[in-house]
Amino acid sequence: MKLLRQEDRTSPQSVVKTITYFAAFALFLSCHTATLGAVSFRYEDTLPLLADQVGRTRPVAVAVDAQLGEVCVTDARQSALHIFNQHNIPLYRSNRAARISFPSDGCVDHAGRLVCIDRLGGGMHGIRRLNPYGEPDDFTAAVPLDAWSPQHITITHSGHYLSLDTFHGVLTKHAPDTGALVWQRQVARPDEDGLILGRPVEAADGRIYIPGGTLRRVLVLDAEGRILESFGEFGSAEGYFSMPVAACFSPDGDLLVLDRMRHKVMVFDQDHRFVSEFGSMGAAPGQFYHPVSMAATADGRIYVAQGFLGRVQVFRFAR
Repeated sequence: MKLLRQEDRTSPQSVVKTITYFAAFALFLSCHTATLGAVSFRYEDTLPLLADQVGRTRPVAVAVDAQLGEVCVTDARQSALHIFNQHNIPLYRSNRAARISFPSDGCVDHAGRLVCIDRLGGGMHGIRRLNPYGEPDDFTAAVPLDAWSPQHITITHSGHYLSLDTFHGVLTKHAPDTGALVWQRQVARPDEDGLILGRPVEAADGRIYIPGGTLRRVLVLDAEGRILESFGEFGSAEGYFSMPVAACFSPDGDLLVLDRMRHKVMVFDQDHRFVSEFGSMGAAPGQFYHPVSMAATADGRIYVAQGFLGRVQVFRFAR
């Protein structure tokens, strides 16, 4: 701020200027604080992932069971699924009986069964399901196209299995009881440099959101998998996408998008308008380093998984 000369400090004009300046500055601070205060994103805990003789974990996906609030962590390093209750206490960890080899995503369905994407044969991935004893059951999902190899899976509000083959850009919906194909949709065209898409997430109104990854935007589909729109711009500034890889919804319906390359969680309102963003690159609690997956509970807990340091961090979100 420019210093006043001694003779100007007591003049009426200088007093008015000074009061006006500080009043404007105070207004700016109050507005800025209100904007930040409207959204709260606070680190709470880190899930205690149990390691076996390998001694290390690499969580590549995290999902929340909407009915029980249980958390499922897919551990690619140990080829295992970890289940935690709503208090972040370990309940179960799959063992060799599950015969899981190269899992990329996992969740709990409406019947309490563990469902995951794993390598089934011929180098291709598919849907594998475990019975209450932790062993593969006889579930077989209908194959929608040649060389089908999904990487993500989520459970819809109706209990159907929604899987995404990111290499081919194909979204599929299967019946949980019979494995029959309900529908398949081409949501993106394969890219010769490698198409990367994040796990689909279903909104309360049935719309499906897909983090675009290498598309640098978020795709919005109707309940039948038809594209309605997309939003987002490529960049490194606040509110821009570099590589969105995961998404979830807050209790109030805000859309949270995880950006792997910007090491941040971005918040958008129900009209897809940018609200705020959180996070920074680092290894300290509350920081991210190339995070890969995110999920939310009905009470506003946010789980963020990253292979680096083998951790899943727990945050509390409030709007």
